[in-house]
Amino acid sequence: MPAALPIMLTLTTNAPEDTELVGELLGSLAGAGDVLALEGELGAGKTRLVRGLARGLGLDADLVHSPTFVLMNEYRPGAGSGPGGLRLVHVDAYRLGGDEELDTIGWDEALAGGAVVAVEWPSRIAGAIKRLGPALAAVQLHHAEDEERRRLVVHLPAGWQRRPGFAKVMSALGRFGSGGGVVVGGERCRGCGRELPAGAPHAPFCGTRCRDADLGRWFSEAYRVSRPVEADDELSE
Repeated sequence: MPAALPIMLTLTTNAPEDTELVGELLGSLAGAGDVLALEGELGAGKTRLVRGLARGLGLDADLVHSPTFVLMNEYRPGAGSGPGGLRLVHVDAYRLGGDEELDTIGWDEALAGGAVVAVEWPSRIAGAIKRLGPALAAVQLHHAEDEERRRLVVHLPAGWQRRPGFAKVMSALGRFGSGGGVVVGGERCRGCGRELPAGAPHAPFCGTRCRDADLGRWFSEAYRVSRPVEADDELSE
């Protein structure tokens, strides 16, 4: 049997509730030890997606809020939770100065403790994220044409295809499909999700516009923060 290939989905959501639903569907597939890296500008919907992720895990989504100042929140199953009983660890790495500060928030314990871990601003701890290798799931969230719409580029490890309910989740996500929808093992622009032709001159981007928009160099894996973090930065979702 041939090896399974990674999955990429390009989705468009029309309202925050849609972004939350995408998170819920991903949460229904997530398992112990999974790490989801959520990259996007302020207000792109990262915390909304984590709320959905919590609901998909059978947790109380109303408890989820951005851990901007505490850096890490943990949500545990309570009475009436589903049989999986998975914890959700929600990390906001925006105020971290690098991988060396992860010990202060219990990063290793979170990874080893059988939880699902969602990380906002993963480019701030790029080395630790990169060491997770092909088991890492990732969602890139972009502002779209109007205030409410978002474009999501979802990368899932190959092994997720073998999980119960995968086909059903892919079918449900189809309502948000755009730009080619689901791609198995394909090469697409890191910025907009468009399919790249063989030998694309600006790979891993489709052109100079998407390349120049990657100011933090996260999508091209150069991992650079475009400006220093100021204490009075607005950090709302």
